[in-house]
Amino acid sequence: MKIRSARQEDVPAVVALYNLTKGISAATFDVKTVMNIFEKVQKHPNFHVYIAEKGAKVVGTFMLVVMEGPATGRSSHGIVENVAVHKRYQRQGIGKRMMEFAMEKCREVGCHELRFSTNDRNEEASRLFERLGFKQKGYGYVIDLDR
Repeated sequence: MKIRSARQEDVPAVVALYNLTKGISAATFDVKTVMNIFEKVQKHPNFHVYIAEKGAKVVGTFMLVVMEGPATGRSSHGIVENVAVHKRYQRQGIGKRMMEFAMEKCREVGCHELRFSTNDRNEEASRLFERLGFKQKGYGYVIDLDR
């Protein structure tokens, strides 16, 4: 398995993966919308979309955002979002490999921590993150700005 930065031509496969797993939300994603978002993300040096491939097949994806700022008194932290692994390839270590890759990328740029949050009650995913050493920290709040 190989993990690499996503390219524009990968967007249809990523959209298919999101729609298959429904791990991000119950929404259906379309290529045009995700392509527009991808093009914006590509312009920002601290936003990265990665894919995991087995052969030529996209079997996983995640977004890594590196936040910089003095708020913590340290250089930066990473945030992992939009994690998805193809259902046929789950429980094969792909999620673990993707998160280890994200941790290494964060270490390379001096991040002091890597954060992952989800509103999904996916207990299997929660166990994976706990096995990797993630700890529950603090409380999260959200406001729906569309109302």
